[in-house]
Amino acid sequence: MRIGIGSIVPHPMTGYGGGAKIILPGIASYNMIFFNHMVVHRQNPPAESYWGFLEGNQTRADIDEAGKIAGMDMKIDVLLNGVGDSTDVFAGDLQSEFLGGVKVAREHYSTKNVPQEADVIIANTYAKANEATLAYSNWKNKVKKDGVMVIIAHAPEGQSTHYLYGKFGLNEYAPGHSVPSKPPFKKLIIFSEYKTPDPFLPIAEKASMIWIDNWKEVIEEIKNTFNYNPRIILLPNAEIQCDKKILEQPTSYGVSR
Repeated sequence: MRIGIGSIVPHPMTGYGGGAKIILPGIASYNMIFFNHMVVHRQNPPAESYWGFLEGNQTRADIDEAGKIAGMDMKIDVLLNGVGDSTDVFAGDLQSEFLGGVKVAREHYSTKNVPQEADVIIANTYAKANEATLAYSNWKNKVKKDGVMVIIAHAPEGQSTHYLYGKFGLNEYAPGHSVPSKPPFKKLIIFSEYKTPDPFLPIAEKASMIWIDNWKEVIEEIKNTFNYNPRIILLPNAEIQCDKKILEQPTSYGVSR
């Protein structure tokens, strides 16, 4: 029997995690992952955001095909709450349970009435603290150009190693590595006791990025940036929660809007 256990959460490349992702990239070969991420994904049609986006998402379609080829007998997926507990369980046929889970996930992970712009976004990461860069890509466009984003990334084990995208040593890079772009706002603060630079983030040598391990110092850094009381958005699970407008995008596979 081939039984998979995973979770459904919004994802910046595949719309949602869960379903056949346990096969690709879960247990797939490096070459297969390379083709999916570096060839198929780059051929995807433009989308406003791939978070929650399924319609025409060829990266996801490639993953779903891999799941069918693997011949899984059953998949179990859960939805998560703010402290990492399971709130909903979906089980059965690989694709059917995934679609059923997505229908609930679209509302479950939605954040309503998010302001268009904020002076400061404080983005906590908990469910995926070891992939804190997800909070950055998810919410960076909600910060004003002269604003500040704070990412809370307390991951004792450090950030996840990505053998496709990572930087190894001073001069060695994985094939998919690219130089991170400068943040679209004034200042990026990483609040963590565990200083582990992430290759996906504008790295520490950039003047726009600051590592701080004391919360009082974070507050002072924010205060020193503004000469007025800034408008602040607090996000408890910024790496998996999304703006409701993003998750309301059209989806395929029979998942209603």
